[in-house]
Amino acid sequence: MSAILDGHDNPLPVDTPKGEALCFAWESTGFGEHNLWHTFILATGEAWTFQNPEIRVAKNHTAHVRTCE
Repeated sequence: MSAILDGHDNPLPVDTPKGEALCFAWESTGFGEHNLWHTFILATGEAWTFQNPEIRVAKNHTAHVRTCE
């Protein structure tokens, strides 16, 4: 079972192992599985997909969001 949420109108800024990116779609692959985050890397324009443990919401001081430490 798979559910996809499309965020292309309002992409979510995220930090990934490849650098800062915009998440344009999120995919749930079912109970007990990692979600998939479909992104575009800002520095290169490459499209990458990451699982939950690999991705974090980007730092955003306006929204009072800080990276996990």
